[in-house]
Amino acid sequence: MTGAAATELILPALRGAYQRAVHSFSSSSVRARPVTGTHLFQIDGYKLVHRMVDGSSIKSRKFRVGGIDWQAAYHPHARGLCVGAGLHLAGTNNSGKNSTAMCQVSILDRAGVPAFSRLIEPRDFHGMIYPDRSSWSVDVHDFVKREELLKWAEDHVDDDRLRLRYDVLVLQMQSESPVQGYLKDFWERLKN
Repeated sequence: MTGAAATELILPALRGAYQRAVHSFSSSSVRARPVTGTHLFQIDGYKLVHRMVDGSSIKSRKFRVGGIDWQAAYHPHARGLCVGAGLHLAGTNNSGKNSTAMCQVSILDRAGVPAFSRLIEPRDFHGMIYPDRSSWSVDVHDFVKREELLKWAEDHVDDDRLRLRYDVLVLQMQSESPVQGYLKDFWERLKN
């Protein structure tokens, strides 16, 4: 191959590279991924808890789902004659974090089988504690009638111990570089 022939092959490739560099673009992708976790909240002496004043609540220790710190809440006198439950962002580790989450709260019998369950619908939680607490917590104030729960507990709860299970789902958004996206697509094509 002569020098002129090599130049004819190389110059168009270099022009193309130059044009792509001048007209560069960027891309990114985000992948939504559900992350789940379960927290068992046990209240010993729950009959005494039901003697607490109206508006009082009990919170669990912190637990982590989807990289977010949460607390479960139990309200023995939520609204009227009902017991309530809730899910709250917990602590300062969540500062600046926003997330979408939902939760199924269940009161368990002695065998660990849900007797009462309630879904806390998906909602946005904001990691900055605003004066409006609805941005960092959600509560269900009519979970179950208090008298119904106390009557049920006589036959289904041992040792004055109430157990609540919080099944939490957090929608986690993960940023991917274009290379990760291409490799993932390539891998999916290879599998098929």
